[in-house]
Amino acid sequence: MIKFPTKPGVILRRLNWLPDGRSLVAIAVNGHSYEAMFWNEEGDPIKSFYLGRDRGNVPVFGGTFLAIADNDRVYLKTLAGDDLYEVRPDNLHNANIVALGTDGTWLISILPWPDYEFQSTIQVHELHVLGAVPHCAFFASGRVHDAVVDSSRKFLLATSDTGFTIWDLKKKESVLAAPILGVRNGIWSPDAFRVYLRKAQQIECRTSFRNDLIWSQPLGAVNSATIQAVSPDGNIIATTDGELVRLFSSIDGHQIAAYDWQLGQIFALAFAPDGLTIAGGSRDGHIVIWDVE
Repeated sequence: MIKFPTKPGVILRRLNWLPDGRSLVAIAVNGHSYEAMFWNEEGDPIKSFYLGRDRGNVPVFGGTFLAIADNDRVYLKTLAGDDLYEVRPDNLHNANIVALGTDGTWLISILPWPDYEFQSTIQVHELHVLGAVPHCAFFASGRVHDAVVDSSRKFLLATSDTGFTIWDLKKKESVLAAPILGVRNGIWSPDAFRVYLRKAQQIECRTSFRNDLIWSQPLGAVNSATIQAVSPDGNIIATTDGELVRLFSSIDGHQIAAYDWQLGQIFALAFAPDGLTIAGGSRDGHIVIWDVE
């Protein structure tokens, strides 16, 4: 296990491994601003740079770039901190972007309907070297928390407080709308046949396109951060439970392990590309790298 502090006073919000599996990037709140911070696998700092003001929507990692929402537009930066270009979603309701998602090919912008508290618009742009091209837009009921694209880059999963919806990005149409109360976020299995839904005190595994419940597991902590991650081979699902990180079998949901890293509440999780290690980040800015085996 490797355990190290970041900077005094920062709050970690996202944690990702770079594609080479030898470096980490964290997105953290530092005062009233977001900052990107990089370390190698030994915990040695590499660099950090300013991303933008904290306006309530957390920047996202796109593999080779970072995306930052600022009111009604999105700015893309390289991993060196250089500006790439700006993306402006269609904004008929004069609303600010509340959440972002990206897989490196698609940029997902989530905007609320100001006059309807429980409705959202999801806008999709296709990213290119020189700019972004509008692709489609979807209407969703409920407050959409996040939206993630599957590994084939064909389907979009959006979760809200009223359930989850899957869209076909190629056909630009809905595949499934599943009403399930209390969903905080969702992620795909690597083969896209399953989705893992996180609630306040429960994690569920369901079939992607039929919404059949495969397994569920209760979680004990109240007001826990609802963070989850799936291993690259799809065999392990990790999720937060207060100050614990629990690992479950993706097949039947039995608990494999529970870790207390003595970090306080965990706010970020990420498996390394080889699946052999997992990194976790705490609210108070500490990071641990743990050998899963």
